[in-house]
Amino acid sequence: MNIPKILSESIAVLKDIVDNVEELALLNALNSKVANLVSLKGCKFKQFSNSTPRTLAYYCMSFMHSGMKKDYAVDSINDYLLSFVPQELAKHIEEYKLEYEETQRMIRTGKKAEKQIEEEVERIRSANFEIANVNYTGVFKEAEQIALMNYGSLFIRMGELGDFLDLASSGDKNKKELYQKLKDIYEGVFYPSIIAGDSKRQTVKGVPVQIYLYTDYENLYNPKIKEYFISSLKTGMARRSFIFIPSDEKAKIKYPKRPNATENAIFKTKPIHDKFKQIFDTIQDNTIYQLSEEAKDLLYDYQCECIDYFNNSRDNIIVRLERKESFWKITKLAVVYSIIDSPTSIVVHSKYVQMAIDFYKAISPGLKNVIEKRKKSEIELYAEYIAEHKDEIVTRTDLRNLNLVYSGKFKKFFEEHEEEVKEELENCYGLLMFPYEGKGNTKAYQVVKK
Repeated sequence: MNIPKILSESIAVLKDIVDNVEELALLNALNSKVANLVSLKGCKFKQFSNSTPRTLAYYCMSFMHSGMKKDYAVDSINDYLLSFVPQELAKHIEEYKLEYEETQRMIRTGKKAEKQIEEEVERIRSANFEIANVNYTGVFKEAEQIALMNYGSLFIRMGELGDFLDLASSGDKNKKELYQKLKDIYEGVFYPSIIAGDSKRQTVKGVPVQIYLYTDYENLYNPKIKEYFISSLKTGMARRSFIFIPSDEKAKIKYPKRPNATENAIFKTKPIHDKFKQIFDTIQDNTIYQLSEEAKDLLYDYQCECIDYFNNSRDNIIVRLERKESFWKITKLAVVYSIIDSPTSIVVHSKYVQMAIDFYKAISPGLKNVIEKRKKSEIELYAEYIAEHKDEIVTRTDLRNLNLVYSGKFKKFFEEHEEEVKEELENCYGLLMFPYEGKGNTKAYQVVKK
C-alpha cells in the first residue's frame, strides 16, 4: 500500500515494538495520531475553491484480540514518535497567557481590573494531549478551551469500548450521551448541554476532533453489545469511522522480540521522531488547504463509483450507506496525508487522494464482516424470506410458521413492524411489497422490483 514515506517508516519500526498488532491496525492508529498532530496547528481545508473551510477529523475503531497490547500500540506512537507534542502544547498555552494578560492590561486599568485579569489568566488551564474516561460535559469544556486559544485539537481515547457500549446499552445516561454525541462533533461543532445555572453556554465551532476507540474482538460475540454497536453504525458512526477487524478470528499471540531487538527498534524511532517534529514546526498555523483539480476529479469519480455500488449491490444497508458516504472521510485523510508528506504545499494533489482510497479499500472489508457475523433481527429475517420467495404469494401464515416470534405475539409484532420489513426489502433487495387480495380472508403479500 502506498502511503507517505514517514508513515511507512513509522510502521516498519512500530511492528518491531508492538509485534502482535496487525499492520493495518497500526496504520489506523497512526493515522488518527497524525491527523491530531496537523490539526493542532488549526489546519483546515476547502472541498471546493469557494466553499467554507472545514475541520479535519479522523475516527479510528479497532477490534483486536485479547492480549494483543492494544494500549501499547498508541502509547508507543505517543512515547517514541510524538513525545514532543505535550511540550509544544504547554509552550503555546504559556505564550497565550502572556499575550492575553498584556492585551487586557492595555485596555483595562485599575486595581479591580488588575485582580480580574489575574484571575482570568489563572483560569486558562493546560490543554490535554489526549482525554479519556470523560462525559460529554468534559468534552465540551475541553473544546471550549481549544476554541478560546484558537489552537489545538481534541483527541478522545476510549479503551475497552466493549465495556463502554455495554454500560451505554444498559442505561448509563452519561455513556449513552457521549457515544451519541460523537456523531455530532465530527465536523467540529459542539452543542452545549444546557443545565440549570449554566444557561449562557454558546455552541463551540471549528474545533477539530480525532477519536481512537478500541476493544477486544471477542466483545462482538456479546449480543447486547453487538446490537447496540450495529445500531450506532447504521445511524452514522460507520460512515465517519475507519473500522479495523482482525483478519484471523483465532489469531495466536506471538512470542515477544528479544530485548536487544526491541531496544534497537526503539533506537530507530529517534530520527523518525525528529522528522515529525520538523514537519510540525514547518506547518503554518491556521493554514487552509485546497484540493487540486485532478484531486477533485478523482474524488468525483470515486463518489460516482460508490453510488453505483449503493444502487446495485444487495449488501446490507449499513455497508452500502457507509461506502456511499466514504468519500468524505477519505477527503479528510487525503488532506492529512498531503500535509504530513509535503507540509509547505497548500495544494492537495490526487496522489494523496489515491493513498486515502487505497487505505480505505484495505480496511473496509472489516465492516461487512461484522455485519454478516451478527445475529440478524426478526425484521431482516422476514424480509430475507419474502425476498427468497419473491416469485410466490407469501401469506401471513407462511411468516408465522417461521417461528421467529412466539406464535401468540406474531400478529401484533408484524403489524407494528410491517413498514420496517417493507423498508428492508426496498433498501436491501430492491423490492416493493404490496398486499395481495387473492387469498380469501388470509392476509398475503406479493413483491415487485422497484
